[in-house]
Amino acid sequence: MSTTAAPESPSVPVYTYKRYDPSNNIIQCEENPSLPVFTTTQTMSKGLMKILRSTAVVCETGGDKSVKIQGEIDWKNKTIAVEGVSKALSAAKQKIGGTFSSDTEWTWPSGKYTINHKSGEWTVRREDRELAVYTSLKLGVFRFSKHEMATLKFLAEISHEEKVFLILILMFYDFQKTVEEPMSLKELAVEGGVNAAVTVTGNVVSGCCVVQ
Repeated sequence: MSTTAAPESPSVPVYTYKRYDPSNNIIQCEENPSLPVFTTTQTMSKGLMKILRSTAVVCETGGDKSVKIQGEIDWKNKTIAVEGVSKALSAAKQKIGGTFSSDTEWTWPSGKYTINHKSGEWTVRREDRELAVYTSLKLGVFRFSKHEMATLKFLAEISHEEKVFLILILMFYDFQKTVEEPMSLKELAVEGGVNAAVTVTGNVVSGCCVVQ
């Protein structure tokens, strides 16, 4: 009796982050340029004390009927909003797990979302369905070491508004960090005034007004 092989499931598009800073980035699928492009931007306070005020995510669909969908976390007023729907962070976000856990549960008009974190990988589920996986930037050991760029995968067919919301909540903690660009050996030598071969300086990742 002959058997027919089951059709292969389509591969999941992988979105790659083009820059190192989570809050100033372009998120794009290189394999399929027709897919939406996401950008992240941040607004800092003016003056000597630079305080993070807001982080925005914009989805641009492209094509003949291109539209833009925007979401934002307002760190000053502690709110999260997507296309006119807004909630206080205290009402939308709940920390779950143990004391040192980064797992969270989010409540939004479209449902309840659970985010589980393990070794730099953040997975979001609505009920028991996995929707997306975000893998954070992996820093090299030294400032001149190569980093592994962050990636994002959407595992289900969802609206653009929901995608923007998922990026905001998946990157919630990373948005509050500042990552230095890797330096070349030549740049390290100039900065330190010594031979770059003997300069060993760690990557700097700093937190800014971290909201738990």
